[in-house]
Amino acid sequence: MARAFVVAAIGSAFGAVFGARGASAAFGGAFSWKLAAALAAKNVGGGLNYVAVATTLGMDGEEFVAGLCVDNAMALAYFPFISWLARREGERGSGDAADDEDDAEREREATTEREAEDADGAAARSGADDALSAFFVAVGFLAAGELVARLVGQPDAVLPMATVFTVVFATLAPKRAASLAVAAEPLANAMLFVFFVAAGAAGGVLSASTFARYANVFVFSFILYAVHLAFVFVGIRVDADRRREYVLASNASIGGPATVASLADAVGWRSLRAPAVLIATLANSIATFLGLALAAVLRSS
Repeated sequence: MARAFVVAAIGSAFGAVFGARGASAAFGGAFSWKLAAALAAKNVGGGLNYVAVATTLGMDGEEFVAGLCVDNAMALAYFPFISWLARREGERGSGDAADDEDDAEREREATTEREAEDADGAAARSGADDALSAFFVAVGFLAAGELVARLVGQPDAVLPMATVFTVVFATLAPKRAASLAVAAEPLANAMLFVFFVAAGAAGGVLSASTFARYANVFVFSFILYAVHLAFVFVGIRVDADRRREYVLASNASIGGPATVASLADAVGWRSLRAPAVLIATLANSIATFLGLALAAVLRSS
């Protein structure tokens, strides 16, 4: 799964580079390198990576909303397509006894892992009745991130620094992080809904002039998705024994843990569910930094 994810992530990165050049050629002028980097991060990780990169780079508000709206519109076409592709690969099957044995072994490992996760989750829920602890930790990481960002001379890099603190904390204290995550999830979902409502309101009314203003972003996003999928298809052709992993890795990049888990369950690839969710979580952890690295490349080119 990791190998497939690397291919999918590289596809998103190259898609951003080609998309920026394609949009620039189609409409004249240079496509925003900030927006290109932020959308690349979103399509390696997720929406929060988009926010982190956009904030760090100081992206214009209208540009921010345009990227978010257009990418969500592109996702309306992507997710039905990736679901169809998954069903097609599921119908084809492996056709190989060795693959079947591997699947059975993975299924046993996944079952054991899910049982352990369920036990940990139950223990976490029993001790996570106060969301204030989670809120306090989140604010603490943001404050620490702001302090470090100022010390290194990058005051806009608060969210990437907070990401580092969060990943380190979750790695060193997984049980404590699990209990905080259970308590924080309702708060996080509520804030995420408020964020999307605010972004939608700032985008204005959908009209012909709105679509005309966003046309170059549509071209960029179309190329990004096309190149990403091209890399995935090449991976499927070259590494034919891991076709399903490439499909899920693509979903993990464009979507996230929730969508890739739903896809794995829907097509019956339960043995790949846990690895796919872990890969999607890893993608969320590193996509901000990949986006910022890509921004440096796009800015200099």
